[in-house]
Amino acid sequence: MLDYKANVGTSVVPVGGPIPNTPSETSNDINLKGNFSVTPIGFNEPLINIDNTGIVSIGNSNSDNNIVFKSSVRYQYKNITDDATEYTLGINDFAIDINSDTYITIKLPSALNIGGKKYLISRGEMANNNLVVEAQPGETIDGIFSIPLDSNRLRLEIISNNIDTWYLM
Repeated sequence: MLDYKANVGTSVVPVGGPIPNTPSETSNDINLKGNFSVTPIGFNEPLINIDNTGIVSIGNSNSDNNIVFKSSVRYQYKNITDDATEYTLGINDFAIDINSDTYITIKLPSALNIGGKKYLISRGEMANNNLVVEAQPGETIDGIFSIPLDSNRLRLEIISNNIDTWYLM
């Protein structure tokens, strides 16, 4: 079993050890502000890093398998059933199921600066509509501006290249 230390800003705190400003107390809970990382003692690089914007990095440059899940993973799911005619995907969206009875356009966000972001868009079994997925102006989905999903149970899985293209998966 490895011992860990937590790097909070410029302070190094053994996890389970004394918490700054409370030298006589110990805790496994750490409340943080700013950057935070966890490094096994004896390692040169952190294995977990949380920056001050909330971006979480797991793994280091010496590992081929940075994340191993020993449980299920929960993704953001949204079912659109109302009469919306347009829905713009947000950064927290992932799986979108369209079961609307109206013509609806799903607009992708810009692919710029969100490389690796994936969306799963499906036209539900009960959908009675026309569904089109569109890129932002000047961007494409595998070379074209928009893709229709014109049959029930069709789905589209796409990923951003971090510049100007969404690729079909």
